Amino acid sequence: MRPHRHAVRWALALALACVPAASPRAATATRNDDGVSLALAGQYERAEKAFKAALAEHRHDPGALNNLGNLSLLKGDLALATAFYAAALHGDSADAGVHLNCAQAHLAAGDSAVAEAEAARALQIAGTVDGAAALTGVRSETDEAPKAAESGFLAPADLRALLQRAAAREGAARGTVARSAARTVVRSRPVSQAQSATIASMLYWKR
Repeated sequence: MRPHRHAVRWALALALACVPAASPRAATATRNDDGVSLALAGQYERAEKAFKAALAEHRHDPGALNNLGNLSLLKGDLALATAFYAAALHGDSADAGVHLNCAQAHLAAGDSAVAEAEAARALQIAGTVDGAAALTGVRSETDEAPKAAESGFLAPADLRALLQRAAAREGAARGTVARSAARTVVRSRPVSQAQSATIASMLYWKR
């Protein structure tokens, strides 16, 4: 489910639809900060408006694009989430946190090979598993196992395990994708309210 160039353009066009004309870039960081605070408080619609306003001020802002990817992931739209992350990485390819978000989206879609490759890239940048995990809400190896209501999607243990697998990769160079013969990839998945709160705390929000 790796997004192609047209998917990145589509994500940008969708985000900028019906958004006012561009204004000075100075307020972009404030828009992103406000949006992140709203998102973490569960106010996703208001957060989306803030991130789109940030894009109106700076059309290719990696923070706003990453954060819109997060909101798409929280809605279960995995294809749109990966398109936003790809657009964010186009503007800042050295951000380990965005690579981690992209890895989680691919993991949720069932594309474990690409998920591991993105996690390995994050590790290359962050240096260690703990350093990469610190960018998200997954703080330690003692995070609780997912509750039954959360086990069908992403949980902290999933991200920790993904990082450990990426760290243990041998043979092929990190960041390359190991192609598997049989792979079922989904473009969207339903997300419950309980899952949404858990996932939001696991993501990297770029301010």
